[in-house]
Amino acid sequence: MTRYCKICNSSPHDLLIKAINHFGPDGLGMIIKEKVDDTHECSASLCGEKSYVYIKASENSGGTELEMQSSRCDEQVKGFLEWI
Repeated sequence: MTRYCKICNSSPHDLLIKAINHFGPDGLGMIIKEKVDDTHECSASLCGEKSYVYIKASENSGGTELEMQSSRCDEQVKGFLEWI
C-alpha cells in the first residue's frame, strides 16, 4: 500500500466529494465501503475488484491536508492529486 499527502486550499468536504466522484461508482467504478463527512475531517474507503483507496482530508493551519493510501491504483491516485 502506498501513501500520498498534499496540502490543498479546498475544504475537507469538497475534497471528499471530488475524490468520491473520481474514484466512486460514477468515476472509476469503485464501491464506497465507508464514508465520514465531518466539518473538520472527512474520510472514505473505496474498493474495486483488486484495488483499494483510502482518502482522509483534515483541516490544519496551512490549508487542508489530503492523505491518500492506495493499493493497485497508484497511477489513478497520482493523476487525481495532480488534478486537484
